[in-house]
Amino acid sequence: MADAPTPETVTSRPYRDDTDFWRIRQLCLDTYPITPVGWNWEIRRWEGQRFHGEDPAPDPRWLEWIRLWETAGGRLVGVANPEGRLGEAFVQLHPDHRHLEEEMVAWAEEHLAGPGKEGGRRLSIYVHDYDSPRRRLLRERGYTESAEWGMIRRLRFGAHSLPMPEMAAGNTTFNAVWARVAPMAYAPSRMCIGTARMASSLSDAT
Repeated sequence: MADAPTPETVTSRPYRDDTDFWRIRQLCLDTYPITPVGWNWEIRRWEGQRFHGEDPAPDPRWLEWIRLWETAGGRLVGVANPEGRLGEAFVQLHPDHRHLEEEMVAWAEEHLAGPGKEGGRRLSIYVHDYDSPRRRLLRERGYTESAEWGMIRRLRFGAHSLPMPEMAAGNTTFNAVWARVAPMAYAPSRMCIGTARMASSLSDAT
């Protein structure tokens, strides 16, 4: 029986320069066809972080706000980033490297959390209903699910009809074009206490 392949050595580093911007774009592009809906950002969302505004110059805050994970050979496999502000974190990840998620979330908690409305610090991470491993990871780290949610739509272009799957009796299906997203908030036990709604402010622990 063949031995399981040894995982590649992966290290992380801060965002550096314009080269990293295009490498992150390429990661989103390369993983799009091999991941479920909404796993990583589409390239238009990543490009919008820079080109949507009047000034296309890179955001100088990215040097502190974005972290890259690379293999020993220099291949980019993961990124943790906000979306224009602190308090939310997004993970761009190659699906072969899910073992990095806990490290990536831990980094985001330390560097991307924002101030809560009632003191303390707060971080929201969006996770899909289908992503049981990430939901489990976040719950283990003290996150709670919010009543807030959103939708992601994937459009298909083309005139050819798609074959309809045959469902076994008793099963149901849903429109795969849509995916529910639930934000989950970080509540560091030494700093704050989570409330019933994930998006609620967290206060410093006394």
